[in-house]
Amino acid sequence: MRPFEEDDVESMRARRACEEAVLAFVRAFDDGRPDAMLLHFAPDGVWERADGTVAGHDGIVQMMQRRSQAMRVRHVITNMIATLHGADEASVKSYVTVYRHDEAVPDGKPAPLRGPALVGEYTDELRRIDGRWRIGRKQVQAWFKAMEENK
Repeated sequence: MRPFEEDDVESMRARRACEEAVLAFVRAFDDGRPDAMLLHFAPDGVWERADGTVAGHDGIVQMMQRRSQAMRVRHVITNMIATLHGADEASVKSYVTVYRHDEAVPDGKPAPLRGPALVGEYTDELRRIDGRWRIGRKQVQAWFKAMEENK
């Protein structure tokens, strides 16, 4: 393997693959699909959430089983910057805006919108495992949070 070079095509592809792993993980969460989340999360990964820490694949599955089936959530991810720290380690920083509605809504109908539930920043640390980039640690820093009357 040749020496690590930040600006070569292989490095650009790796950075893009890391961004895609982060996006696919969050999309699977929004869609309520833990099976798809696990494809992008390391078996020993840690997700540091505002409501506690989720550890490993078992933690993801258990969290998703506890999640209300009525909840509708969407994470809008922007301003992504992926940085390689070697051939098999990387990080992705991004902004996140979360829209959430916890009550049942008829299929095909939009949920009421009162504004974002949260605006913050994700820091994802990724590792290449068996040729696939996976999230080893996911952290969120909340910068703005909806007040109770806006929920």
